[in-house]
Amino acid sequence: MFVIPCSAGKADAPAPAAELYTSVFFRQALAAARSEVDDDAILVLSARHGLLALTDVVAPYDTKMGDAGCVDVATLAAQAIGRGLVDAEVYALLPASYFARLAEALRIFDTYATPVYEATAGIGDQKHVCSVLAARDDELADAA
Repeated sequence: MFVIPCSAGKADAPAPAAELYTSVFFRQALAAARSEVDDDAILVLSARHGLLALTDVVAPYDTKMGDAGCVDVATLAAQAIGRGLVDAEVYALLPASYFARLAEALRIFDTYATPVYEATAGIGDQKHVCSVLAARDDELADAA
């Protein structure tokens, strides 16, 4: 399972999560996750709604992790059960504050996410990681 972050850039109307978030960084994270797994094994960590499947329809919102009204650990823990994260291999393409919230929720079940960005220095490095993963998938497709 891959968990990617939501983004501040959003469409103007309700849309499936895969289409709602419009930032370049979201698109890069989505492409990177898709290079590794099918869409049904990708979740978006929404600061407002928690764990979303790519097909979940959500209205635009303006909430960041840490804001009043953001998703809490108990909600994420309950969603982790329903979304199949408990006892799964979880790879997180998440910024630090999002990863911390997810990790806290998963620890309840002794499930630990792999922080894919752990050794990165910032968003530039994180974008590079996404680009490398997505490019590797393109190379594999060309070779097939």
